[in-house]
Amino acid sequence: MPNIKSAIKRVKVTEKKNLRNRMIKSAMKTQIKKFETAVSANEADVKLLSATQGAVDKAAAKGVIHKNAANRKRKVTQMQTKKGTRSAFPFSVPLKSPDICPHFNKSRLKKPHISTIMDKGKQDNRSNADHWSDSIDV
Repeated sequence: MPNIKSAIKRVKVTEKKNLRNRMIKSAMKTQIKKFETAVSANEADVKLLSATQGAVDKAAAKGVIHKNAANRKRKVTQMQTKKGTRSAFPFSVPLKSPDICPHFNKSRLKKPHISTIMDKGKQDNRSNADHWSDSIDV
């Protein structure tokens, strides 16, 4: 136990915050487990989904989990309702595939060759130079 008054207060405050964070995180995990068991039993509904995502959002708003972690958990729950199984985890299924996203276009995923990028840059620079040379009166 610390001897300094401010350090004693820090210990008390930290214990309270730790208890609060554990309660929020535990409630979130419990809600997620309820949702996963309902999905595996094909009993998941919109009300349960919104309650689960609400618990995740509350934990993120309180600062218990990071906002990116909250978004990832929300995405997992949405995918589980679409697929109906635990195999819908985002690392096992590509996020943009024809069965998930109806507007999926493979041609948009192809990267252009570097020479086409360089050619476009040269053309843009020449057009800008021509534009500026026309506007300057000497």
